[in-house]
Amino acid sequence: MAPADEPTTRRRAMRAAALVLGVVAGAAIGIAAMPYLFKRVPSELGRIAVLLTALESAPATELLVFGNSVAMAGVDAGKLRSELGIGTRIINVSFPAQTLAESFLFYQEIPRATRTLVYVLSPTQLESDMVFNTSVPSAFRLSGFEPKAETVEMLEAAFPPAALRELRAGGARMRFEGRWIVRHLIDAGLRQFVRRDLDLERAASDLEFPSPYRERIPDWKFELNLRSILSSRAPGPLRQSPGNARLLEEMVARAGRDGRRLLLVLAPMHPRFRAEWGDTFLSSVRSDFRELESQGAQIVDALELLGDEEFLDPVHPSRAGADRLTRLIVEAIRPD
Repeated sequence: MAPADEPTTRRRAMRAAALVLGVVAGAAIGIAAMPYLFKRVPSELGRIAVLLTALESAPATELLVFGNSVAMAGVDAGKLRSELGIGTRIINVSFPAQTLAESFLFYQEIPRATRTLVYVLSPTQLESDMVFNTSVPSAFRLSGFEPKAETVEMLEAAFPPAALRELRAGGARMRFEGRWIVRHLIDAGLRQFVRRDLDLERAASDLEFPSPYRERIPDWKFELNLRSILSSRAPGPLRQSPGNARLLEEMVARAGRDGRRLLLVLAPMHPRFRAEWGDTFLSSVRSDFRELESQGAQIVDALELLGDEEFLDPVHPSRAGADRLTRLIVEAIRPD
């Protein structure tokens, strides 16, 4: 009986081996396909691939705008271009929650013709120790981005090596970590279900005014969000993280060496934040940036530019607010 069972045992072993090989092969194919999937499956970070492609295909662009979702909602690059009389496209190189380090990653990709850089900075973001948001370095790498030695050196001068581990990951690990694409796709769907005014297609692909928001949120939700943000820090002066402070200084110095004009725009703050965090907070922000101004940056102070009615929520400007902020930037850039 035992000899008769040997073929059956072998067949089962072969089927099991084939199954394992199939799973391994499928996983390998999936990992290898991650860059392809990332560029084609809609996700919140898919905008990074769009922006890198745009920078590569627009070598003559004269001006770029960087920042987080405040810059997405608050700066109309098309309006900037028309009012400044610039013949080439201006690209709004912003994406949600963009940190200062994430803004800097784009620097090595900036076209040589670009002479003016505009960074929209929310002061409270500079207090955070977060260097990269989860999955952002992976999104850059899946977009075909390869950090140059000088980019890594400047980041290493500002932040601890552990914070840069994901950025420097090898190709195989980077593709494996790309599994987050599925999670981001689900998260984006949930966000759109909760906030139905979101225009995620515009947020992903618009190169000039990629604001994902269209309507002011209800008053009760506005107040709830305000209280949540107010509770995130105690009243008192701005306390930039050492890494952000160092990187800002390096960015100002590098722009100077490259012959580029650098505008640091202090993003509009809702009146309630200004009132509750007090004059000490505002004066400390202005003091820190006066120092950068002495080093060669141009400061555009929009902290108190907008009133309550010009916000869609406690952070993001409305269309009217964007018009005012864009006009302020035009006035700062336009020669007297």
